[in-house]
Amino acid sequence: MSGEERRSADGAASDSSEVPSATHNTTTTTSSVPSKLRHGRKPMYDSDASADGLDPAVDDEELERGGAPAEAQAHEADPLLRTSNSRRQSGGLFANVSQRWSDFFHSQTGGRGSVRRGKRRDLGSATSARRVSSGSNSPSSFAVFRANHPALLRALWVLLGLIAAVILLIVVALVHLFTVTLKAPDADAQAQILDQSLLVKGPDAVSLLNISDAGLLVRIDGRLGIDPDTALDLWLGQRTEASWWSRKDRSIVEWALGKMGGVRVEVGQLQFAEPDWALDLEEKYLDLIPSDSKRHSSSDALSKSAELITFGLDGRSVRSKPNTHPPQDLMSFHIDPIIVPFPQLRSRLDESQSRDNKTHRAHQELRPLNLTLLLKPVSPAPYLMEVAKAAIKQRKATLDIKVASLNVRGLGKRELNRGDVKGGRWNVPGWINLGQGDIRKRISQRVPKLKDSNSTSDLLDLQRYEFFEIGSEAIKDAASVLASRALGIKAFAKAKNPLGDLLHGHVRYNLPFGAFLPLPKTESTGLSSAGQEDATLLAVIASDPLELTGAPNISLSLQGRVVPPADGIGESAETSGDAYTSVPGAGQAAFGVAEDGPARTAETPAQAALSNFLSRFLRGDPNTVLVRGGSPFAEGDPQNDPTLPGGGSRLPEWLDGALRLLDLPINFPGSKVTDLIKNVTINDLKITPHPFEKEKLDPEPPEPLPSPLPKHAFGRVRPHNYTEAKTYIDPTDPKKQRKLLRSELKDVPITVLDGRGKEFRAYTWKLVTGEGALTGIEGKAKAKIWNSGLGHLTLQNLPVKGAFMVGKRGGGDDDDDDDDLS
Repeated sequence: MSGEERRSADGAASDSSEVPSATHNTTTTTSSVPSKLRHGRKPMYDSDASADGLDPAVDDEELERGGAPAEAQAHEADPLLRTSNSRRQSGGLFANVSQRWSDFFHSQTGGRGSVRRGKRRDLGSATSARRVSSGSNSPSSFAVFRANHPALLRALWVLLGLIAAVILLIVVALVHLFTVTLKAPDADAQAQILDQSLLVKGPDAVSLLNISDAGLLVRIDGRLGIDPDTALDLWLGQRTEASWWSRKDRSIVEWALGKMGGVRVEVGQLQFAEPDWALDLEEKYLDLIPSDSKRHSSSDALSKSAELITFGLDGRSVRSKPNTHPPQDLMSFHIDPIIVPFPQLRSRLDESQSRDNKTHRAHQELRPLNLTLLLKPVSPAPYLMEVAKAAIKQRKATLDIKVASLNVRGLGKRELNRGDVKGGRWNVPGWINLGQGDIRKRISQRVPKLKDSNSTSDLLDLQRYEFFEIGSEAIKDAASVLASRALGIKAFAKAKNPLGDLLHGHVRYNLPFGAFLPLPKTESTGLSSAGQEDATLLAVIASDPLELTGAPNISLSLQGRVVPPADGIGESAETSGDAYTSVPGAGQAAFGVAEDGPARTAETPAQAALSNFLSRFLRGDPNTVLVRGGSPFAEGDPQNDPTLPGGGSRLPEWLDGALRLLDLPINFPGSKVTDLIKNVTINDLKITPHPFEKEKLDPEPPEPLPSPLPKHAFGRVRPHNYTEAKTYIDPTDPKKQRKLLRSELKDVPITVLDGRGKEFRAYTWKLVTGEGALTGIEGKAKAKIWNSGLGHLTLQNLPVKGAFMVGKRGGGDDDDDDDDLS
């Protein structure tokens, strides 16, 4: 381009300031470019165009259509400067856009029509100039817009900068909020926050919900309090001591806490273990087992002194003790998530409250808490019993509580109201998420001291009992109808409730037990030392389902049956040489060995123990009975008849193992009716002299006489052989409950007591003269019985006492019938 052409282009640009670059890079070879564009058709007269300052040789319509002067078209025909049709179309599009922007701004600013037409001509001239320029050097529409509207462009850039700055500040604030402000504190800080802001009180009540193979389902009612202000102070620092930036951070956190409706506390798995004395842990003392002085106190007063697992109540540091063996896990708990309503933050006016108590606000915010625990033993039942025995001996139980993880997450009010306890991570309350792992706490419980005696009545006391006859097809003896009955027992006892009024619930199982009699430890038991047992089975019993009402004692209703010794059922008199009589339906017989009959074989240890028990019982003397948990019969034992009482329920394996650890001696009181043989009458008494040679052959010395002797006692009657007897129901008894024992006594030796000859002569004189004598008898008797529920037994030292008239003529029973003992 020549210098003249450049000057012409620059001159065109100087006429309009809005398009300074429209013709700056033009490559046309024309010497003159119109300075202004006309709008509309070519004027009819050139004078009109000249008056307007326009070139009359320029066609307005051609300029508006994007045409170029002939010189420019001729110049564009050159192959080096020729542009494609697409390039022309693109240039036309940009020209239209530029023209519209120009029209818009000119319409806003206003002005004469000639000025607007001139500017449109300038734009058209610029567009025409761009068409004749080279493709590589053509300016863009943005450059045109920038040249035409620099102020608007600057305003747009400022606005975009402000928006970017705001976005950057928001991003920085969010990054700071999540990475610095809401960053989870370290483990020690989290432990301190949980210790001083979370308080658990209780238990107020312990309810047994279910017993199954999975474990023991228990609900614990307590109270839980949260102090959010203390948590914020420990987390973000005191407001008065914080910087301006920290106070703003705290304001954001307080705003987030204001959106919270509650928190979700997840504990998960919890274990009780033996204390690991290698760890120096604070020891928290509990008072879950009330003493006798506190046993009748209210549950509220008790719960104030009983504080469960508290994350933050100070304890006393104890000196470490060496572990003799690695500590074992004893029990495991699974705790369902806990939903706790979140209290409101206190106002700044209340921040001056006393802080002497770390959990002051938490105490004020205590709310009901219900924990559902699934308890299952981890260690074997015998090991647990050893731990319990050691605790009873030391009068103190110490355990370590191990919590794998503890997590506290915020819940929104809307989530809490609609029951969405899981919570969301993207809502504002979900930002609050605190956790702590590998938590260990050490607790101790005082164990009350048992009474210094062999009696265990403070743990289990037998209140009353009764025997009854039961029928069963399991006990059969074709030779005798007596074998169609067994001896049942009902007992009522009270067991000590270790948790007092805290324990509530229902036990749906019939818990089986076995009652055993201790065997005498003598060398004449007939058993080898290797196979000798310490007790023999007396009865099988089972408890009815239990109702735990929180009373100091648990009422037990037991029912079962007496188990005869192994060789006591089905043994007839013919096989043993015994002569006996019985009444069908009576269920028992009293028998003895005839004078010329063979002597009966000696009793087995089990029979001797049962005989001794029954003899003491009938005399009113107490017996010691061992109560052992679990069914004494093995699986498939024929004696384990489900149709008989005492079998119990089939228990879960872990519960059966725990129940079998029970081995408790109890006191079984004797019968209250000690005069079992009463109203003794003797008719047709005859006294005849007889040497009684067997008296000299009796190997057993007579028992000593009572001292002092009764006033008119004169003789001693001591039969050497058992006499046949039989029992039957007294026909004169309307209730049909009294039984009579009939036996004929012949040739019974009477030995006159030393120094009592005078009394004996006076007695016989009354018999000889027919005056009659009031005869009294007092002493002890021995009897051998067979009962379908007891087997063969020997009863000893049964009390006998009675008074009757003998030898009076004209009265009484003078016939020769059998003498009655009733």
